[in-house]
Amino acid sequence: MVSLRLRGIIIALALLFACQELSLWAQRIVRKPFVHAKSHPTVTLDSISFGRSRTVLYLHLINKIPDGWFCLSSDIRLRDSRGIEWQSIQTKGLPTCPKTRRFRAVGVSHAFEIHFPEISSIHGPLTLYERCDQHCLHLEGIVIDAALNRELYQLEEALTYIRRGSDTTALELLLRLFRQSQYPQSDHILQCAYHLTQLYRKLHQPEKAHPYIQYLKSSDHPRARFYLQKLQKIQPQPH
Repeated sequence: MVSLRLRGIIIALALLFACQELSLWAQRIVRKPFVHAKSHPTVTLDSISFGRSRTVLYLHLINKIPDGWFCLSSDIRLRDSRGIEWQSIQTKGLPTCPKTRRFRAVGVSHAFEIHFPEISSIHGPLTLYERCDQHCLHLEGIVIDAALNRELYQLEEALTYIRRGSDTTALELLLRLFRQSQYPQSDHILQCAYHLTQLYRKLHQPEKAHPYIQYLKSSDHPRARFYLQKLQKIQPQPH
């Protein structure tokens, strides 16, 4: 009797874990996807949920002007790198134009959602855009690869330190990114090599910049020539 009960418990737990794995497999969530360009700086894409019944983009906006307003077109499209498009089926949190949501206070944050049908196969990067006449929402270069997202945010963090004048911290971040990247022939690693070269020149250590110049010279990426030309125009500071 005990063995039968134990067997029943084991089977029940196995079914429970199987259901959880099925749910995790069926629903993929991309958190804080990197966006290369957007029409509205006050709009942020927080996450994308690829579910079994629909795909949902979760966003929020911050009102920056007195009596600001926002609305969404009835026709919003999501396009992947192959050119395949999906049309929105529902929005939440904002009205459909010409109705508007008005914000009297500056600095107010407001969440909204854009729903699309289930997407079983999709190739990033993505483009989200409204089909409308003016002030259309447009997000270009939405990254859905988790590892690539992490690397792009690492590069962004390093560039922030460069702008602040914290060259040593920026150098550490860029070196780590360059050495550990899973995408050694991507544009963001070319940028990494470019900024490493610039930093070593600034720190009067041009010999340490040589490997990164050689990396750019040996790269087959079409943007490598662009970064080399920028380096040629910016001569090292005399010391």
